[in-house]
Amino acid sequence: MGGSMNVYETARYPWLSDETAFIASTVAAGKPVLGICLGAQLLAVALGAKVEPNCHQEIGWFSIYKTDAADGLSLFDIFPTEMDAFHWHGDMFHLPPGATHVARSAGCEHQAFIYGERAVGFQFHLEMTRTDAEQMVQSGLPEGGPFIQSAEAILAEPARFGQMNDLFHRWLSVFFAGTSAAPSS
Repeated sequence: MGGSMNVYETARYPWLSDETAFIASTVAAGKPVLGICLGAQLLAVALGAKVEPNCHQEIGWFSIYKTDAADGLSLFDIFPTEMDAFHWHGDMFHLPPGATHVARSAGCEHQAFIYGERAVGFQFHLEMTRTDAEQMVQSGLPEGGPFIQSAEAILAEPARFGQMNDLFHRWLSVFFAGTSAAPSS
């Protein structure tokens, strides 16, 4: 999931190295792995990709777009070609060797990837609730930038969070279908 640290801050957060090694071994074992935001960046690093600061921070509601490569991937059929998603990040992962690029946004080229059939990274947040967003906004927003919304804009439409969470739950059911890790309703 997310965090205030960056994947390359291993001197300050030594546990990041252990986490990355654990993720790599989990993928190698063929287990399903879903990384969101920092988790996606850790997954990308575990698979041999680089993570670095993005050109812009992306904080708030912005559209993501499925790539042509996502067409025909049943795991991504549930997503529309374009949809609004919640973002709160300043870094971007590069694509791991052998990964398929499945989503982008105007502010961040790499929004989602799949590696094999069971390792997926989302830079955006589908799990975010309004309460989560309220707490993040209260901790402070950076000033300015083309992809930084105000607290008012982020919280303006509470129904967005529920719609996004419903989509995420449906996607998780597809992602975990047929595995012992399938979520219950």
